[in-house]
Amino acid sequence: MSRKKSSAVSRRWEDTAELDRWLENSATAERLAAVGIGTADALTGTKREEVMSNHRFTLILSGISEITPELADTLFEATGGDIEWNMSDRVVFLEFDREADSLFDTVRSAISQAESAGVRVVRVESEAANTIAKINAELLGVGSGS
Repeated sequence: MSRKKSSAVSRRWEDTAELDRWLENSATAERLAAVGIGTADALTGTKREEVMSNHRFTLILSGISEITPELADTLFEATGGDIEWNMSDRVVFLEFDREADSLFDTVRSAISQAESAGVRVVRVESEAANTIAKINAELLGVGSGS
């Protein structure tokens, strides 16, 4: 989910009278509320960055020949229980669906949590990354869309 910066976010109000005049336009107040900024926030020039995005990604593990109940419990506990584990062609992978500010931060956190359970993460996959790679390939003229 992308966020657009509102002009209200970047402006500091010198006094409440100026802010009140600006807020006479009810659409302005609605826009402020839509991005999570109250009139007091606009007056002080502060903003809240509480908008989180949902990130789906997969961690590919190495060196595991089977998922034992003990390993499953350890991974479940280490990751806070928000994983689905699977095995295909003797490759174990953990699927995550997490809400966070950034994909980078949540993937790094998941890797750290998984590795604290004694497994080795060798690759990360994400549909978002795959989509971007496809677009970049098309821009370079090497994708299937050219």
